[in-house]
Amino acid sequence: MRCARSVLQAGLVCLLVLGSGASEAATRVALLPFENVSGHPGSPGILMPLIGQALRGRGYEVIGQ
Repeated sequence: MRCARSVLQAGLVCLLVLGSGASEAATRVALLPFENVSGHPGSPGILMPLIGQALRGRGYEVIGQ
């Protein structure tokens, strides 16, 4: 149940960030590690690059990854 909750929380954050859209000029965002409560120690290493890639694809400049 904890895994489903953490995935849901990460998904909601992504939707909020990605759904807002970027302006024409690149907007900088800092991508910080999330609290991993899923019980899978490799989750941040898998998810953080994917989130960064999605943000860059939408025109954001990602810093702090």
